[in-house]
Amino acid sequence: MELKVFLSHRYESPDVNLYFHEVFAEVAAVQFDVDIGRLPTNVTRLERMIRDADAFVGIYPYPGDPGKRASLQELRDASKYFRLEMDLAIRSRKPSLVFFDRRYSQLFRFPKAIHAQAFDIQEIVGAGKSPQRALFRRTFEYFCEEVKATMAADLSKPLEAAHSEVGLLVPHSGVGQSVYAREHIEAVEEVLRNYGFTRMKRFRWPPELDTDYLTDIEALDWIIAEVGPAALDSGIVGYLHGRFVPSMRLQKAIDGNEEPTKSQNYPALYGGVEVGYRKDIIAWNDAESLKAELDMRLFALTAPVRRIGSRMDSEAYFREASLRREFVFLSYSGRDVELACQISAELKKRFQQVFDYKDGESITPGEPWLKEIFDKLSNAALGIPLVSLNYLQSGNCDHEAQEMIARRDSGKMSVIPLKLYRNESFDPPSWFGNRQYMHIYDYPDVPTTVNKLIEFFDRAMKKSS
Repeated sequence: MELKVFLSHRYESPDVNLYFHEVFAEVAAVQFDVDIGRLPTNVTRLERMIRDADAFVGIYPYPGDPGKRASLQELRDASKYFRLEMDLAIRSRKPSLVFFDRRYSQLFRFPKAIHAQAFDIQEIVGAGKSPQRALFRRTFEYFCEEVKATMAADLSKPLEAAHSEVGLLVPHSGVGQSVYAREHIEAVEEVLRNYGFTRMKRFRWPPELDTDYLTDIEALDWIIAEVGPAALDSGIVGYLHGRFVPSMRLQKAIDGNEEPTKSQNYPALYGGVEVGYRKDIIAWNDAESLKAELDMRLFALTAPVRRIGSRMDSEAYFREASLRREFVFLSYSGRDVELACQISAELKKRFQQVFDYKDGESITPGEPWLKEIFDKLSNAALGIPLVSLNYLQSGNCDHEAQEMIARRDSGKMSVIPLKLYRNESFDPPSWFGNRQYMHIYDYPDVPTTVNKLIEFFDRAMKKSS
């Protein structure tokens, strides 16, 4: 079975994520859409991602010491984003499955429609076999059957036109300070066009939920809606929220300083979670502030979603969180590429960013390659020249080595030269010769060499700090 799910998870818990990913992979070919959190939380984006998935899956560990008890407040603090995404999952009515750390049992309650299974974090990350693995697999199998049935039911429905319009539902008629003037409407439409949203539907105000109105709402891709007191009092905001229509929420600040949370109706819809809604509501008081805030939200909304397709992609994605963040610059002669590739591969198992000019990824196609090499070198925390006769006879390697040593001498990076071949003897340049070498042939294999190299790097970092 193949299915596409929205994955709600703690990125910094790779061991837990990998454990459950392996369980899932035994049952079905699962593609994950993930929001990796490098942009501000955008609720509209999350709503669209969940709407377009076949199902919702949550993996909710509690961080820190596996044997530590947690207070209710600590559990609430650690689960803020889990609870936001669970709020979205419940409203979406998608088939949903959550595996959660049993320490959350005193905090989490789930509707009957959601498959929820507690786990002991010490069993997941500890040594030895996991006694509950068979249970977790069965739970996922039952869940997949539900998803399969839901997908089949969806296929039996009449074909719908693709969601393509963006709705605009704001007070644009009548009198009073809450009414949007023509310049405000035009500001919204201008920003939408700048991001390629050219099909827009203006809804009449005040809203009247007749058949035409409801049909037009259901046809939308997403909607921009006022959520201030007048809109909340009309009932339309609650309707959109309950129907899980992806919404970008605005509030016109009448006195210039009005906070969305000051509305007496705010807690009923958005007060259940501490993150997401409050910062995501656009409070504005003139056309320029409205355009600026909309531009920021649309930039996040239209950012590419990361699709994790294959098992290899999944493992690479989940392991990223355990990789070190220091940028590594690997410098070597093309004649030593066979050994250099082994070293590069081991470094990439331990660091998120490793510059290797022959890996097909580190240099951007179409860019001036020499400039890009030195731009990357200027951002590196660790330089590793792979020293050999080939290296010392290469003009490009000579330039890279001199730049690394200059940056090392100015305290901007660490440099650890690695001599490749036992049977080579040479006199390195004077500016290079006083650096202490590591010898790859002093260690039994490449992984051990890289581990020792990292140990020396950590010592240098500790000494410099």
